[in-house]
Amino acid sequence: MHVQTFNFPSSLPDRYRSAPVDSVRILTDNNRVRAALHIFPFGQIFGSQVVSCAGIGGVKVSPEARGKGFGSILMKATLSELRCGGKAISTLYPTNPGIYRRMGYELAGKLTQFQIPLPAVPRVDEDVTVEPWDEKTLPDIVESYRGFARQSNGLLERPLHWWTERVLAHSERPVYKYLARRRGVITGYLIYVQEPEPGDLPYCFSIACRDLVWHDCQSARAMLAFAGSHRGLGKNLFWYAPAENPLALLLNQDVVRVRWSYPWMTRLVCVTEALQGRGYPQSLKAALELQVTDSVLPENDGPIRVEVCDGVARVTPVKNASARVDVGILSAMYTGWLPASDAVRLGRLENATSQEIATIEAMFAGPKPWLGEMF
Repeated sequence: MHVQTFNFPSSLPDRYRSAPVDSVRILTDNNRVRAALHIFPFGQIFGSQVVSCAGIGGVKVSPEARGKGFGSILMKATLSELRCGGKAISTLYPTNPGIYRRMGYELAGKLTQFQIPLPAVPRVDEDVTVEPWDEKTLPDIVESYRGFARQSNGLLERPLHWWTERVLAHSERPVYKYLARRRGVITGYLIYVQEPEPGDLPYCFSIACRDLVWHDCQSARAMLAFAGSHRGLGKNLFWYAPAENPLALLLNQDVVRVRWSYPWMTRLVCVTEALQGRGYPQSLKAALELQVTDSVLPENDGPIRVEVCDGVARVTPVKNASARVDVGILSAMYTGWLPASDAVRLGRLENATSQEIATIEAMFAGPKPWLGEMF
């Protein structure tokens, strides 16, 4: 069913073939499998804090059973299980946003892959060495990634098995690993494969980064120059970055292009835990009362008070609140993707005063959320 639904070759992708049995949820009817999905536990970073998250992937319904509600039944049961299991939020890549919107998910960020022709990458001479690394260096690479990820919103806090089974896993082609070292300190790294590319010779390729992490401009330039040293047989550099892509400021903007982009959706599984789990601006001291509506997880339904001080939030129930928001739009504001003022214009944040709108936007201020990988 998975191969048929997603039009994969006869062999499943590694992430599904090797997935633990307890990560799979199946719905049967009359002894026939009607729907299934996979759960991927990890953390997701918001406000520099790691929030407990369940990634949902590989959602499928057998073709003959579609349109009969099996997918919704399975998703509702899964969300209830995730809440009971202590997950604060859930994130997925939708094939049909409308289906997941009815489950309380909302568009909350974007995965964007950029490209630049390798001949356009400038040559530089920086005080940085770029050298290969191996599994012995992995702990240092993980720390480098964590420091990078906590400056953003949306990136994953990867479990160790995620690194070995996904980021560094061999595909049909070798995975190459290089790091940037400046004054003895690791200041960035590259993980990439060489994708075949049409060209004059059958050996042409493009560098497709799984990770391109950098902590200062010298190391960013050095790694870009390293990629550019593949010009000739190498044609393009592909990498994931936030929509504003600060790395593009080191390149010629007219040749940086979006190669591919896809949205992701998030929903707050436990509103209280999600709001108390993320980070907030340290200087902000504010309070807000909201009436949250959630038709799928009624435990979230009701009025709450959110008080933010010293970068953390405290959530308590109250008797009533004038401002009203559904859990999906709250999720989109929570990640920093949707400004509260736009939620008002969409008609999905109701009865909010101008002060309450400003407070929501101040609470969830920060970099626009993005992801650099799929699951």
